[in-house]
Amino acid sequence: MKKDSVTTPVTALPFNLFDQELSENGIGCHTMLEAFPAAAYICDMDGHVRIFNHLAIHLFGRMPATGTDKWCMSLKTFSPSGKLLQPEEFPVACTIQQQRPYAGKAIIIEKPDGSRRMLEVNTSLLYNHRHQPVAVMCVARPPLTSSDWLATSV
Repeated sequence: MKKDSVTTPVTALPFNLFDQELSENGIGCHTMLEAFPAAAYICDMDGHVRIFNHLAIHLFGRMPATGTDKWCMSLKTFSPSGKLLQPEEFPVACTIQQQRPYAGKAIIIEKPDGSRRMLEVNTSLLYNHRHQPVAVMCVARPPLTSSDWLATSV
């Protein structure tokens, strides 16, 4: 096969250069979280909530105290059976302790108005350029029901 401009692979920018380009254009972590189509927040490695998007504020029913709130944006967090979770049992805490992501973990949150809601949470470690974990991202959403799946099927 003859090489030409169409078949020659394009070399992507190394991630750190792309990250620098985004940053220079005012696109930081908070901007990306706001564009994310789900409730999301980021905790530092001590578990403090540092960054969150407007969907997280809506889902959890409150604005967290940045740098004070730990592990989750809810006032109270429960297991699916209704047991109040201890701080070390929160998905973000488990991610930090075990140095691995969690997918599809079910929790129940209590909102400031006293209402409770089941959520599905997914956590991921975020790494620096030296491949050291520096934060945990948590994405939360109400669990999908079978009718949700049917409504979205093509």
